[in-house]
Amino acid sequence: MAGASVSTTKGSKKKSLDFDINLVPFIDLLSVCISFLLMTAIRFEIGSMDVKQAVGGQSQAETKKVPAVWAKMQDSGVIELELQDAPPSVSKQLGRIKIAAKEGKADFEVLKTSLNTLRDAMPDLSTALVMPTENTKYEDVIDIMDNLKAGGLTSLGVSPL
Repeated sequence: MAGASVSTTKGSKKKSLDFDINLVPFIDLLSVCISFLLMTAIRFEIGSMDVKQAVGGQSQAETKKVPAVWAKMQDSGVIELELQDAPPSVSKQLGRIKIAAKEGKADFEVLKTSLNTLRDAMPDLSTALVMPTENTKYEDVIDIMDNLKAGGLTSLGVSPL
């Protein structure tokens, strides 16, 4: 039935019902797309990050209390450093440090000296939690995290709003 044809009643011309779909352009396009996918997939490195569940993975009795700094950011540029789970002698002296804003922006020089003071009082201090407000700019959060990291605090986190 490959060569089936239909004759018309009015004329003697025969119409062929067979038609061919040219698949060569489709195969060419598909091979170009696959080769492009293979070449670009090699260029990207798949990275991973070790993440641990901070809350809820163990009972409260098993959780070791490590001293931490909570950096509360305000819209006006004021940063308040608050010590959590610190020894009482250090908490009385350096429990809360308020860093005033300089020209509407956070004063990172004062932040660095405050972090040095905290690290001198507690050399094992390595954890910090940044607590931005909903109007805090992303750049400010990154800047404070960079300064905390430069101040020797290696375990950083950002509190959700």
